[in-house]
Amino acid sequence: MDDDLRTAIEELDKLFAERSDAGWWSQNIIDASKHIKSKNSWTKFYAYMYSPQNFDPSNTYTTIEDCKEEADLSLHRDLEEIRYENGPDTTIHVRVRNQEDEKTN
Repeated sequence: MDDDLRTAIEELDKLFAERSDAGWWSQNIIDASKHIKSKNSWTKFYAYMYSPQNFDPSNTYTTIEDCKEEADLSLHRDLEEIRYENGPDTTIHVRVRNQEDEKTN
């Protein structure tokens, strides 16, 4: 485990013990994490906060950002995306193209 992650976890546990009132929750996290520098340590710090009992610092955690970088979001040529927008809401339907659709496109 990186030193910055170990320090953050130890500090977080200490602060939650000293300042256990719910009003301190966010400040405890801010104060404990101020020395974390790497994305990997941040990700593991979040994983620790989510489930301290199941936390394993040797695990590799995939972030949403990692998934977006790896994803190929292009649709197969037999599929089409139909969007319905209503104010701030967007509904996306994906359907199989039929031959008539291909003739009109």
